[in-house]
Amino acid sequence: MSAPTSTKPSTYGARKKVVETAQAFLGKKQIVIQGKQYPSDCSGFVKALYAQVGIPLMQAAQPQDNAVTAMFRYAKAYGKIFSGGWPVPGDLVFFRDTYRLGPRYSPSALTHIGIVESMDKDGTVYVIHRVPRGVVRYAMNLNHKTQTRNPSGKRINDYIRARKGNRPAMLTSELFAGYASLLPVESALLARNEPFMTKSTKYSAKF
Repeated sequence: MSAPTSTKPSTYGARKKVVETAQAFLGKKQIVIQGKQYPSDCSGFVKALYAQVGIPLMQAAQPQDNAVTAMFRYAKAYGKIFSGGWPVPGDLVFFRDTYRLGPRYSPSALTHIGIVESMDKDGTVYVIHRVPRGVVRYAMNLNHKTQTRNPSGKRINDYIRARKGNRPAMLTSELFAGYASLLPVESALLARNEPFMTKSTKYSAKF
């Protein structure tokens, strides 16, 4: 297998395009863009979004990888992986252990992916991703990892893993594995996001 090459988005507004395309799929099950059908699962959805701006997320895949791990591998090689601080709309969001991969995989194995749509000042991040019922928007707040709602009743975490047998239902915040930033951050977008980011937290945590 030839070594992957980093591909940079060629057009201004790549993040906006990714987010707006994701929003257009909310409520839909099939992932079809410009006549091309992508796998109707979480990785197929994100692959389709990033393909629109010239990012080949599967290019660094290794034979043992599932699709989410392959995308993480590409992001680690050509972007920024972080778990602290604040993401920017269009960033990738990785989750672990959302379903059983098999006995040879650990609970830390990456199993699910989505993209950041937006965030609130209280720390709630909104993620667009493909689940069995279609493309949906979930909330995630890492400051309150075991709560579904805050005292005022606002939804801050959604369940991303259903209860099955002796495996309990788990929230987005509980199975969060990390963010990845691959797209350029235009100054206007960064300015809007600046209240949530500081110099000490921007892309601070490395995997």
